[in-house]
Amino acid sequence: VYTTAKHEGLDYIFALLLGYRDPPAGIEARAGLYYNPYYPGGLIAMPNPLHADGLLDYEDGTPSTKSQMAKDVVNFLCWAAEPAHDERKLVGLKAMSACFFGTAIVGFWYRSMWIGYKTRRIDFTKAVL
Repeated sequence: VYTTAKHEGLDYIFALLLGYRDPPAGIEARAGLYYNPYYPGGLIAMPNPLHADGLLDYEDGTPSTKSQMAKDVVNFLCWAAEPAHDERKLVGLKAMSACFFGTAIVGFWYRSMWIGYKTRRIDFTKAVL
C-alpha cells in the first residue's frame, strides 16, 4: 500500500533497497542495525535483502543486477497494491469516450430540432381596425 499511499512511494522503496552502505565516520550502528541514508534516522533493522548480484536467473537472459532486482520488486509491489489498475483505466477511457460521443450527438440533435425556434422572427404590429 505504501507504493500508492505516498506520492513518491515507488522511488522511496527503490532507493531504500539500493541504499545500504557502511556507516559514515561518527555514526555507530548497534548490533542488528544497518545504515541506510534513505531511511529516516539512517539506521534500519532490516538487513540488505539484495546483498549481491546474481541472486536469481531471468529466463530472457536479463543481467541479474541489484538495480534490476530492485526495479522488479518495486514493479511487483505496485501491481500488488492495485491489480485492477489497468482494467480500471481502460473502462474509464471507454466511459469518457462514450460521454464525449453522446455529447456530440445531443448537441447535433439540439441544434437541428431547435434551430427553427431560435432563428424565427416574430414581428408585433398594431392591429388595423
